[in-house]
Amino acid sequence: MINYVTCRETLDTPAGRFECVKVVTAFTCEAKVSFIRLRMKETIAVWVTSGFGFVRMGVLNKKGGLRSGYFELERLEM
Repeated sequence: MINYVTCRETLDTPAGRFECVKVVTAFTCEAKVSFIRLRMKETIAVWVTSGFGFVRMGVLNKKGGLRSGYFELERLEM
């Protein structure tokens, strides 16, 4: 597993605008089913903000963009 910070970004979400750091994690999963061995390489990005935490998370495609369907902060309740 490899973790690294790639950049700072401003994200607009339904919960508001956040100054974030983008953290990327690349990993490999392996599974064996009967006689078949499966190996998957995935890259996940998580955007976090100081004093709060998670704002957005999703799986990246080979070009580094988000695949369709990601998790995002919808609202803040304090």
